[in-house]
Amino acid sequence: AVGSTIKDMIGPMSVAKSLLAGIAASAAIGLGLLGAELKGLANASNAAAGFESLVASIAAIEGSSDKARRSIAKLQEIAKAPGIGFEDAVKGYGGFRRAGLDSEFSFRAVTGAGKVNAASAGGLQEFGRVILAFEQIANKQYLQGEELLQLMDANINVNKPLKEAYGTADTEELKKKGITSKMVLETL
Repeated sequence: AVGSTIKDMIGPMSVAKSLLAGIAASAAIGLGLLGAELKGLANASNAAAGFESLVASIAAIEGSSDKARRSIAKLQEIAKAPGIGFEDAVKGYGGFRRAGLDSEFSFRAVTGAGKVNAASAGGLQEFGRVILAFEQIANKQYLQGEELLQLMDANINVNKPLKEAYGTADTEELKKKGITSKMVLETL
């Protein structure tokens, strides 16, 4: 009698086991989806915080959040062009402004960096390098060889436009001629 009772209980226990396994699998899937959604939310939150940080840095330079938002909007448009990354464009613009360049010149410098980068088939990593070199040029009165090498390392042809504009790409000759870094940035 006990043997048959145990046999009678095995059938329903198997069904219960299958049901519990299904519930556990569903819960695991649900938790996995919840985890993915939370991760996505965290990424979106970090992106929003990063964007606000960029706006705040430009606001400090521009003097108001309204001017900063207009500048950011213009940089978002500029960043749609090939070879330009938004974050590096904002950082580059900020660097040019901190170097004492006016707003319009800084926008042109970011756009120009993107154009020379795209012309050399550079990607976002190269754009960051070009922006860094342009910022370093902007922070000096006269062009130095280090910045030319940085641009050449990023596959930017600097010799041709400098020779066409000034007859030389030699930094010492450019300095003797009174060619400032700002003039070089305009040329490039």
